[in-house]
Amino acid sequence: MNRIQRGQDAIGIVGGMGSVATAGFFSALVRAFPGEKEWDRPRIVVDNACQMPSRVRALLRGEGKDELISRLADHMSGLVNLGCTDIVLCCNTSHVFLPEVLPIVRKRCEGKPFRLRHILRILGEDLRERGIKQVSLLATEGTLDAGIYPAVFLEYGVIVDDEGKAGYPQLRALIEMVKQDMVDDESLMQFIALVNRQAREDVVLGCTEFPILRDMLGERKFLLNAVLHDPLEATIRRLVRDYMGEVDLVEDSPAEIRER
Repeated sequence: MNRIQRGQDAIGIVGGMGSVATAGFFSALVRAFPGEKEWDRPRIVVDNACQMPSRVRALLRGEGKDELISRLADHMSGLVNLGCTDIVLCCNTSHVFLPEVLPIVRKRCEGKPFRLRHILRILGEDLRERGIKQVSLLATEGTLDAGIYPAVFLEYGVIVDDEGKAGYPQLRALIEMVKQDMVDDESLMQFIALVNRQAREDVVLGCTEFPILRDMLGERKFLLNAVLHDPLEATIRRLVRDYMGEVDLVEDSPAEIRER
């Protein structure tokens, strides 16, 4: 019996940061499960928390940080209290705040068990298994300044580099184009140029808006001179494996933090 057939598990997504990227992740997750009937797929609860304070401003200026931590904990614990046993935080930058968020979540869940699917750690494991040891990173300026990717990936033997502050304006502009659902041909060509000038042939899409740009490239993907790695895509593969596998054979990895 797998976790879907058992009917005791559900995937909770804290999204809305932004909403277009969350919709893309939800669609990709649903399509990844090979279900002939609707009951062949797992229960998925999406909390489109689009009123969340800015993660980048909280990191760079401390603006709204306490409110952000409290609201992240509210949304995560809310999903657990709705019966979600697996939580995905659909925002790379938000993972910086997890050390402060998780103790609050545990308290508000009153002992209900759940797995946090840490998307950065899942991708780190995936890269290690593929033998990839150096990557370039595209992310928000908050994620880059916080250094969370180099710190996490170091545990998996992966070195991370990026363009530094010179690339921030273009990164910010492309992310906003996706958030506002205003992607055009010019922004897609800018994205291709951004990817192609990275130092490494393996490039991590460390912001949930970038996979949307990738997927909109269509036939223009052949213009890319790099291999793109998406933490949310890696997380989808892990969830499908775990939910489709025999329950007794599935074990937690360090990337899947079981909270009680």
